[in-house]
Amino acid sequence: MHTQDTDKRHFGRKTVVIVAVALVLAVLSVSAFYNANGHSLDLRDREVRLIVTDSMDGERMPYSVPTIPKDSLVVVKLISDEEKKDLQTGDVIQFRYGSVLNHHRVVTNNVEEGYVITHGDNTDSDEKVYYSAIRGEVMGANHAAGEVVTFVKTYAFVIIALIAVLFIGSLLVDEIRREKQKEEN
Repeated sequence: MHTQDTDKRHFGRKTVVIVAVALVLAVLSVSAFYNANGHSLDLRDREVRLIVTDSMDGERMPYSVPTIPKDSLVVVKLISDEEKKDLQTGDVIQFRYGSVLNHHRVVTNNVEEGYVITHGDNTDSDEKVYYSAIRGEVMGANHAAGEVVTFVKTYAFVIIALIAVLFIGSLLVDEIRREKQKEEN
């Protein structure tokens, strides 16, 4: 071997592709979070949740969160008791209903009594939700990111198996190339 060859750092095509794909996925993830977080990268007091029902998948509304289709990711900002008093008609909140977290739109806020009336965009009934059950306000939603998460959750085993097969196949192709090079030399 030449000393020149050992001094050079060589990145193979696979390494470049893997780094490029990882970089693209990272940029897309940050962009999706930024958009769903009210155009902010603030991570304080935030949760990301997957919406698994269609209760908010109704007609688009003229609010900051116009609708939330099933299988969307939402960013929820956890809010204080003081901030609950500032909730407005059209805001989408996250509240605990028994052991379930719901996400519905505020219809009215009764500050004196300490509750809001909410309604799902795709439901027929209103709910009275006391401040003590409210966890946070939905900052935004991203349906495409939610579809990806839903797909990965549904087909996790298949995806892992496919990655393993591709990895093993890549190793076999490398080994076959090395053997051919040995035969040629």
